[in-house]
Amino acid sequence: MPTVRTLIDFLTEIGQAQTVHCSDPALMDVDIKCLVVDQSAQTGDMSWMSGKSYTNTPDRYRNYRGSLLIAPKDVSADTPPEHAVAVIVPIPRLAFTRIANKYFSDLLHPVWPKPGESPIAPDAKIHPSVVLSYGVVIGSNVEIAENVVIGPNTCIANARIAKDVVIGANCTIGATGFGFEIDENDRYWRFPQVGKVIIHEGVEIDSNVCIDKGALTDTVVGRYTKVSDQVHIGHGSTIGENCMIITHTIICGSAKIGNNVWLAPGSSILNSTSVGDKARLTMSAAAFSDVPAGSTVIGNPARLMDWNKKG
Repeated sequence: MPTVRTLIDFLTEIGQAQTVHCSDPALMDVDIKCLVVDQSAQTGDMSWMSGKSYTNTPDRYRNYRGSLLIAPKDVSADTPPEHAVAVIVPIPRLAFTRIANKYFSDLLHPVWPKPGESPIAPDAKIHPSVVLSYGVVIGSNVEIAENVVIGPNTCIANARIAKDVVIGANCTIGATGFGFEIDENDRYWRFPQVGKVIIHEGVEIDSNVCIDKGALTDTVVGRYTKVSDQVHIGHGSTIGENCMIITHTIICGSAKIGNNVWLAPGSSILNSTSVGDKARLTMSAAAFSDVPAGSTVIGNPARLMDWNKKG
């Protein structure tokens, strides 16, 4: 495992490190084991923080509890974390991504069984009552509870699936999300994906559905939600309980869907957009901004439907 010093030396080598704040030289020799969001960081963790996050909640910087923080220039005049090393860089997310690609490449993609091996990874925890149809592949980091049924040719990794879930054929659950950072040479670097897919009790997922695992947080599907064919759910999205998500819907990364939401065929939700409880997106509606609870939106870009308008 790389030390804090090793990672800062790498950032210096690629021209990213500008200033290093370190209250105790011993902190430079701490091993970095995990990549996490800054709010949940502990000793041995590395995180990054955007300038926007710092501006909105500066205490997140001062109270950081991890071992290494990739920080924006906005923090330069502030008091650094007491028990962590903070390195100031021009583009924190890019610097974090470059470190992940060099030192944590095993986190960038799922680990699948190799040809000739059992199609079920040795670390999988699967209840005896689970039905695995022909062609199912279970990769690493999977837990499946009782009375789950999984259809033919479905691939699952990095997931925790609760009881009474039904998953159709040809689904991919827990694969790497589509997140990248671009450098000064216009090269795209894959952002690390270390989260899971959490599927709660009673969820039903039809065929040809893709649900990406989270980047630094989990992708979550709430209890009793129904997902129709050919739906894509992006990394880090959170979907509430008892939702209806219908064919060809696209939910981009880090979207937040409330409870009892109806997403009609072909609807789409921009990354980091929220949809309130009991909201409805009509067919092909495209939500580029938050959708209020209880509302119905229509069109592209989505706008509130006026039920009193005639014609």
